[in-house]
Formats: sequence, structure tokens, C-alpha cells
Amino acid sequence: AKSDPSIDKLVDKKIEEFGKEHSNCVVESWLAWNFIPDSIKVKLTCNLDTRIERVSRRDSMPLPEAKENTLLREKDNAERYLQYYGIKDFTADSNFDFVVESLMLIAGTFSSPFFTIS
Repeated sequence: AKSDPSIDKLVDKKIEEFGKEHSNCVVESWLAWNFIPDSIKVKLTCNLDTRIERVSRRDSMPLPEAKENTLLREKDNAERYLQYYGIKDFTADSNFDFVVESLMLIAGTFSSPFFTIS
């Protein structure tokens, strides 16, 4: 995606189309909040150290490498989203209806509802 903008654009278009065609579903994406505006937007967050530990464990890589990869990916994403869509801060809490601190949540438990919106 970094070297070919058409990849990002295609994925983002598919997310937008999916949001128009479906309801009552969960879409996980860096920018779904932007492409499915008529939705409930939930941001899962935790501190950087915890994120790095999770990436390190998930990808079986040393912590320094996980940190470098994570920070680089976020920097690259921020630059692309600004260039493609004019989005200045794609992680801003104001983009979301709910912000959930995931520090105490166990990885893999999100398949079960942890809250219900009626």
C-alpha cells in the first residue's frame, strides 16, 4: 500500500461499499469510522508499551523490532491518510463514539460481546 496508492483506495472503497450494503455488523479497519459514517464507531486503545508487547508476542519478534515496526507503520499510515484523504489525526478520540481501554481485556475475547448497544 505504501508504494501503490491504488491498494489503499481499493480497500477503502470496499469498506465504504460494505458499510452501505450491510448493517448490524462489525468492521475492523484503521479508517472504517471515516468510510462508514452512519455507524457506531468504537476505538480500542491501550498504552504503547502494551501494544508493543502484544505485537511482539503475536509476530514472534523481539520487543525493539516490534516497537520499530509499529511506530513506522503508524507514521506511514498517518502520512498516507493525510495525503489521500486530508485526515490529520486518524487516531483522534473525537472520530469515535466510544473509546475502550483494552489494557485489561484479554486478546482473543472480542468475539464475545463485551457491551451491547440498543
